[in-house]
Amino acid sequence: MTANRSWHLTPTQRILLDELLRYGALRDYEAQRIRIWLLLDSGVTYRQTARRIGCSTASVTRAVQAYHEYALAGIGKPPAANGKWRARLPQLAQLAAANPPLTTAQIGERIGCDQSVAAKYLRKYGYHKVDLRGGWRWDGARQESGREAQP
Repeated sequence: MTANRSWHLTPTQRILLDELLRYGALRDYEAQRIRIWLLLDSGVTYRQTARRIGCSTASVTRAVQAYHEYALAGIGKPPAANGKWRARLPQLAQLAAANPPLTTAQIGERIGCDQSVAAKYLRKYGYHKVDLRGGWRWDGARQESGREAQP
């Protein structure tokens, strides 16, 4: 793959993205997208970018698609679920909202994975731990310009 000459950020966008990386409170996927965009803007290929970031070339492609579709607002668009997890999301959401709260291990057991994988996907799709006894709260809707953002 040759250098990515079609990728271009304005000098203002580069400064903003550098500042967000340095000082922003970012989710992992948001920081990853910014790093991808900055590397591509430097002329690094998709494959080299994936290798440097430690992700797949598919993740690089999704980051580029998010930029082309949403521009800089694409930073905050959650990555799409892969096929296996897309089918599990409704069950994952239901288990995360269970009353009484379930532990991560219990959620993992019910969807057929271990607790670290269950926790990873809960966090990936906008949930965070409410307390140590169990229980998750969806935090995916963040305030943007006075309106709620949709995941």
